[in-house]
Amino acid sequence: MALHVITILLLAICTSISQALYPTDLIYQYKNGTWLENIAVRSNGDILVTSILSAEVFSINPTTRQSTLVHRFYPDENPLGITESSPDIFQVIIVRNLDLTGGPHCEANSTAIYSFDFNQPNSSGTNTSREIDTLSWNPTSHTSPTTSAQNPPAARPALLHPS
Repeated sequence: MALHVITILLLAICTSISQALYPTDLIYQYKNGTWLENIAVRSNGDILVTSILSAEVFSINPTTRQSTLVHRFYPDENPLGITESSPDIFQVIIVRNLDLTGGPHCEANSTAIYSFDFNQPNSSGTNTSREIDTLSWNPTSHTSPTTSAQNPPAARPALLHPS
């Protein structure tokens, strides 16, 4: 019993010290059921997040605590990873028809990479985005992925942008 009390006291002390050294602050909270998958920080301090279930990328301004829709993908495109490749140019990998039942898996030849260039806004003042590559991979073949240059993707209509 005494060991249990000592453990609880030590945890409380460590938590208090941690909160004093590393204070936290809620910047923005999305509604319940939102699944934010990945995060990247722009040079201006804005935070980019991918939402896997709503097929969207958002930008959060930590100063104003506002979230802005950057891009809406097709409903069957689920954005996963996001990374900055050059100053204010980001790539997002998407998986088409991601199945989350029974553990996540996807169909062969269903991944693509989109590029978002925040240096060149389009006519509506938002960033420009385009699909830059489609990765082809058959998970049952145990071979390396190939790019669209080796295996061109089927044509899709224009991308959906925020309205």
